[in-house]
Amino acid sequence: MKKKLENEKNRNTKLQNEINDIKKLLKEKEGIIIKEKNNIKELNNKVESLQKMLIENFNTKENEIKELKSKISFEASKSEKLISVIIISNDEAIHCSFLCKNTDKFKRIEEFVYEKYPEYKKSENYFIINGNNKINIDKTLEENKIKNNDIITIINNED
Repeated sequence: MKKKLENEKNRNTKLQNEINDIKKLLKEKEGIIIKEKNNIKELNNKVESLQKMLIENFNTKENEIKELKSKISFEASKSEKLISVIIISNDEAIHCSFLCKNTDKFKRIEEFVYEKYPEYKKSENYFIINGNNKINIDKTLEENKIKNNDIITIINNED
């Protein structure tokens, strides 16, 4: 009986040690879990901060786009192309460029020129491209075969 009691005590001590080891291991695991939860919270805060920053950046870019669109005074559809045309005069008094769409009537460019240089509106003028092709002001830039960065000369009929 003494031997059995001794065996049971040893077994009980061994089990108690195992329980203590398991408790210790559980405390370590709880510490790891708490640490990981804190890491997750920190990462979530960083994600929220980045989301806010992205939204602010997006809103800033959207406002910049709106501002640029308002300066252009027209919008181009996907089928239209924005092109720049350079207008010069044969007397070298005019040298400027205009941003327009390939579907704009040349008449619009002519109006821009006369707005900027009203003294030319008083005389009879015509426009040429590539040195000798007269431009039809009632046709579009594309119909007149005007491309991006083409140089157009305004000629005074009286010269």
